[in-house]
Amino acid sequence: MQCARLDACLADGLWLRNAAHANTMAARLDSGLKALPGAGLLHAVEADILFCRLPQPVIDQLLADGFAFYHDRWEPGVCRFATSFSTTEHDVDALLEAVGRLTA
Repeated sequence: MQCARLDACLADGLWLRNAAHANTMAARLDSGLKALPGAGLLHAVEADILFCRLPQPVIDQLLADGFAFYHDRWEPGVCRFATSFSTTEHDVDALLEAVGRLTA
């Protein structure tokens, strides 16, 4: 069974399209966060993971609003957002809207 899933992922470059989509969504998130005054990006985005610094009240409210992400594992206020093949533009825009509203 596991081999069938792997074969499907490798067929016709599906894995590459999925990875490219995840990277595109991370770049969209990166661009949006750069435009917000309360978000500080820690590193250049090179794949599907983005690290940024947010005020603790913003993190707390994002979590309360149902956004799921790792935070405070590295140091206080540092968040890790990860995108995937299933991340939509709407998902990214909803997060950006929430961060923008909370940092305004």
